[in-house]
Amino acid sequence: MDFSTYANNYGLANPGEAQAPPQIQLQQTRPRFLLVPLNSDTMNFVVNLESNARLRYSHPLDPATNRPLVALDITFSNPEKSAYTLGCGDSVDIFLPDEVPSHRSTSRISSLHAVFSFVEATGAVLLEDHSRSRTVELLDCDGCTRIDFKPNSIPRSVLVARSINTRIAFGRDRRYIFEIRWWSDGLNDDDFPKNRNNTYTVGPNDASHPPLYVEGRRMGSGAYGSVWMALDVFTGEVMAVKKYDNLTGKHRDFARREVRNLQRIKERNHVSRSSCLLFPFVYANLLRTATLESYSSDPWSCDEPKRRLG
Repeated sequence: MDFSTYANNYGLANPGEAQAPPQIQLQQTRPRFLLVPLNSDTMNFVVNLESNARLRYSHPLDPATNRPLVALDITFSNPEKSAYTLGCGDSVDIFLPDEVPSHRSTSRISSLHAVFSFVEATGAVLLEDHSRSRTVELLDCDGCTRIDFKPNSIPRSVLVARSINTRIAFGRDRRYIFEIRWWSDGLNDDDFPKNRNNTYTVGPNDASHPPLYVEGRRMGSGAYGSVWMALDVFTGEVMAVKKYDNLTGKHRDFARREVRNLQRIKERNHVSRSSCLLFPFVYANLLRTATLESYSSDPWSCDEPKRRLG
């Protein structure tokens, strides 16, 4: 159950008000979530820290634990606020101490350790790892999908959303652990509908390959496949995904020819770049000015194939 459902069922109020979180409409509701501490160090040395008091949220009852709820309230309702920084530096939004009295060793927290950034074009929120020690970790939890940072990527960033990367650790030995509970994750429900479990569908549907995108609405179809809107889980950008329905016989020959043609195409007005070819999917980044409907009939470039047909 996400936190907005908690709020409706149990009457939890927003800080300083008694109604649901305010919605500033762009293409979607701007995101808002709570960072709930899951261990004593996080509660004692982060959430209860005076320098983080301006973000503190409390309520007498947390329905998940039947104990008082104390957390940090992260909201992007202010259009001028597009990022929240975490670390042990003087100017961060959320201070994470590098040294705490209960531990002899440091936490390996960098001055700028991590950032929650808002992608205004899509409403996505990304977690960025800026730590020198690479000690920002996505953790497994029941009912959520864990998507790791892309190896060797700069910057190291990955999507956080309802049911995706909802548990995060910062520092050496997972010193500070938070759970994300969402008021709104910012993604448009019409473009990125949830499934019957109220979670997002991630793709590709291939156990041998890690998730690459959040599947959105279907844009069009043809004799050999269909085109879907998608969200890149590493950049928060809108993508187009082509799914081949049949890869046997003449269908496979057609797909091979199409893939080769796509690899030859270097410049199209509605394509900024292409990052991957994934059998049996092809997906490509879109410019902000692109119309996704054009992908129902037009090809796009694919300059860096990762897996080939045949």
